[in-house]
Amino acid sequence: MNFQPYVLYSHITGVLYWLLKAIEYKPDLADSINFDEYLRQFDKLDMPSVFNESNKTLLMALNRNDTIRELTFDSSGLPWFVNAQFADYLAKTKTLTLLSQFGDTLPLHPGKAVTIPNKNYSKKSHD
Repeated sequence: MNFQPYVLYSHITGVLYWLLKAIEYKPDLADSINFDEYLRQFDKLDMPSVFNESNKTLLMALNRNDTIRELTFDSSGLPWFVNAQFADYLAKTKTLTLLSQFGDTLPLHPGKAVTIPNKNYSKKSHD
């Protein structure tokens, strides 16, 4: 079976979402899931809700992860998802190099100041 990469990627991150929802109702379930191994499959993460404080086991695995290079925020990536756990992750990560939402990207350089690109959104006149 031939999957398009985006479809396969969306499916895998959906699995993570439902695992986290199940753990909310049965917290000891987290002890039987190897989040370190699971997260090593990814170089991109599209789930700002993983930074919820209730996901302690996953947050610890995220902080140990060395494969995730990009965080993507879709329509659910609104400002109220930014919290202390997300800020800690950004401050500690050694591998994250890109934040993106709807095609806008912000390159990160771990250990260095973030430079926000200056985009010119004005219309250009056509002569």
